[in-house]
Amino acid sequence: MIQKRTFTPIKQNLVYLICGTLLVLLIPLTAMQFSSEVKWSPWDFLVMALLCVTMGGLFIVASHKFPNNKLFSALLTLCVFIYIWAELSVGVFTSIGH
Repeated sequence: MIQKRTFTPIKQNLVYLICGTLLVLLIPLTAMQFSSEVKWSPWDFLVMALLCVTMGGLFIVASHKFPNNKLFSALLTLCVFIYIWAELSVGVFTSIGH
């Protein structure tokens, strides 16, 4: 008898998180092939991957902890992600980026 493999919800969320992170990282990688204005180093890809995985993981935990407030969890996580990304890239509010 052949058993069908099924993912648990946690494993399935981790697969979605990793695939989403890889898709996000494909954007600058593709842009680097067509434009000389986008210049990411391996360090930039590593930091962005860590940022995406961390924020995605926080969203998964928050959405499981507070299932009635998934929209609020998503918006809060997105705002924190954009703030950290802006600070690391150009230092919008502080001089962390430069």
